Amino acid sequence: MTTATLPAAKPSIKMPRVKAKESMLIGGKWVDSVSGKTFATLNPASGETICQVAEGDKADVDLAVKAARKAFDSGPWSRLSAAERGRLMHKLADLIERDAQELAALESLDNGKPYKDALNIDVPLTVKCYRYYAGWADKIHGKTIPVEGPFHCYTRHEPVGVVGQIVLPGDGGATQNALLDLHAIRTGAIASFTLTLDVGATPSTAFEQTL
Repeated sequence: MTTATLPAAKPSIKMPRVKAKESMLIGGKWVDSVSGKTFATLNPASGETICQVAEGDKADVDLAVKAARKAFDSGPWSRLSAAERGRLMHKLADLIERDAQELAALESLDNGKPYKDALNIDVPLTVKCYRYYAGWADKIHGKTIPVEGPFHCYTRHEPVGVVGQIVLPGDGGATQNALLDLHAIRTGAIASFTLTLDVGATPSTAFEQTL
């Protein structure tokens, strides 16, 4: 009797959606850089241009910081209850899981990482980061501290303002963005108005996570 083993079916890879030009997200709106400059993000496998990305400089940073300050002072995120912030962060993790294949394909296209690694390592780690900090959202509290004398001494942890971040070039853009953003997001300090500067050549997953 002869037996044969069928080859394993290759996974169906959903090609990522990439615009010809990616703008910057400032104040909840997609805008071009003040200078109008762009730079090309390249496919490392072929050297071909994936898309053009708005190139921010000092003027764009100033606009982003002003928008962030306005959002912090009068936006809804910092006024939400800690439990509600956690719930929304869990919801975002659910959406990343839902679109895992597309995000993994985009990560692979953008930085050359094998699709299987992006799908089985990068995206799950990103989801775990969101869920971890979502769980911390309603567990941030101060302490009462015994001191000498008739005094009541306590600490209170609360956000104070704008957070600026620089995401360095690396092979895990989605995870890096999650690790840097979520420390502040869980406290109510930031939402979509954190200033993130990606100085590397792999910005595409940063764009996708903001959609």
